[in-house]
Amino acid sequence: MSLTNFDYTVSNRNHPRQEIASKKRNPPIFSCKSKQARIIEKIEFARARLNNLSQETPVEKRVEIFQLAEMTRARYKRKGHNSELLSRLDNHIVKKRLELWPEQEIAVDEFETEINQKYFSRWIKYGYSKEVFVKHFEFCSFLIKSNIASAMATWGDPIVYIEGIPHILREGQPVHWHQIRDSVEIKYHPKSRSNRLYDKETENPLEYLGGNRGLTLCDRYNFGDSLPVITKIGTE
Repeated sequence: MSLTNFDYTVSNRNHPRQEIASKKRNPPIFSCKSKQARIIEKIEFARARLNNLSQETPVEKRVEIFQLAEMTRARYKRKGHNSELLSRLDNHIVKKRLELWPEQEIAVDEFETEINQKYFSRWIKYGYSKEVFVKHFEFCSFLIKSNIASAMATWGDPIVYIEGIPHILREGQPVHWHQIRDSVEIKYHPKSRSNRLYDKETENPLEYLGGNRGLTLCDRYNFGDSLPVITKIGTE
């Protein structure tokens, strides 16, 4: 072998340190789950175990599974993982406890996450049922975040159910709350200097009006000639 060829061969070999550095820069994609994926998996596992509980489940087993769920909730709350997933687990613990021990009262301190405590307190303040909040947690959370709950309470409107599913009035017609949720968005409104509800299709503001109208395309800060007649329920 010539000196030229020998030099070429050596100069193109990877040094052991270079190989280690290369492996660190390019870890195998199949090596392990991400931290977030493991957290989601553990929270969902706790929820699934709660779902399997029933009145036929022995009391000792119920206590064991509730302890698992509560430990999972406490662990990730302490670590700052205050996600929507953790909020749902928090509510699920309260919901299952109410199903299995219906004689128990629901109080704000039953919830551990700050957002659930805040939403539950508001829901009760608006005059709506504690049991509805626990049973239809995502529906109630949407009503509070969108300020629909506040408007409904102001007008004295009850929650509309069709076959046990909550609906929201829009232009006088009850609409499945999932359809409402998917057709609106919350955006900043410059005149009111606050977040407001907008229709995704038209990009126009929505107001919740009484008199069995519900969500209506109009802007109370810019009515012009299109000011609707607003009559509060129970007043002249």
